[in-house]
Amino acid sequence: MIYGVRNYGPTYKYLLCFPFYRVEILAYTQSTQLNILYTTTFYNDCHISYSPRSFCFGSNWSACQSQQRCC
Repeated sequence: MIYGVRNYGPTYKYLLCFPFYRVEILAYTQSTQLNILYTTTFYNDCHISYSPRSFCFGSNWSACQSQQRCC
């Protein structure tokens, strides 16, 4: 999925899902270089986050908003 982030241009979001947690990586490309904006780790309750901001996308949005398991 491609996200438009202001001041960063084309932004790409990667989602890695593991049995008990998942990792989101938001990055953007600049002059053929991949720059990572931040990463977020969600555990089963899907609200423990290690980033300035966290959000979900697609079918996981409702689960994350209600702090249910996302993976």
